[in-house]
Amino acid sequence: MHSFNGLLKKDLKLGLPFLYTILLIMGLGMVTAIGFAGYYQSFVLVAILAISLCFAHLFFLPAFLLTSLNIEGKTQLWLHNPNSSIKLLLSKWIAGFLYSLGSLSLIFIVAVISIVNAGDFQLAFNQSDLFFMCLVILGMSIYFSSWIFFYWALYHSMKRIAWMNKIRWLLLILIWNGWNVAVYWFNRIPIIDALKRKSVISVDHTFTFEGNQHFFQASIERTDISIFTLLGYFITFIAVFLAASWLLEKKVEV
Repeated sequence: MHSFNGLLKKDLKLGLPFLYTILLIMGLGMVTAIGFAGYYQSFVLVAILAISLCFAHLFFLPAFLLTSLNIEGKTQLWLHNPNSSIKLLLSKWIAGFLYSLGSLSLIFIVAVISIVNAGDFQLAFNQSDLFFMCLVILGMSIYFSSWIFFYWALYHSMKRIAWMNKIRWLLLILIWNGWNVAVYWFNRIPIIDALKRKSVISVDHTFTFEGNQHFFQASIERTDISIFTLLGYFITFIAVFLAASWLLEKKVEV
């Protein structure tokens, strides 16, 4: 436990520059938006930017993990670390999750304040809608984070095989496409399709938007979510995380 706490402290410290950069970018964006809002006497622009920054957090955790992994790759310390690969990856994931949650919570508060002060805008998009949207964004970000681990470990594992080393990116793309095709056909199996349909729940707070150069429209609609599908995402997350841990256990060469 003590060794894991040490790992976590190290990863939290390692991720501080990334967190500060994101906070600085968001801060500059919001200051600029507030300046324009004051000039045009409309707070809607601030609300839209704040909501957009909430959306952008879909990439926070994956980007944080990729940055942290690449830093580890430059030091080569993982090749000699006595801790298990699961602990190494879990430490990074917890550090990234905490920073992502903190940053998202901060911009959520700003977005709520912006919506409240944006007049009629809150009639179309209120605080509960935004909260649910942030939960979905966080969930998707967590799911994608496991694939970052897997592809990073797989990419560097292939470096040891001469013929793979030259076409690593192509192989990663083929694996991703192959996985999506496999999932597509798996979902078309009659018994799987039936399980998905039987485990459906209706949700009111689904954010959708459409627009072009002439108009923009956002709305909250009811949608159906399959518990079976969510379970599939969870199992995939665990399986991909363990696969990445197994590859790292082989002491990948970076």
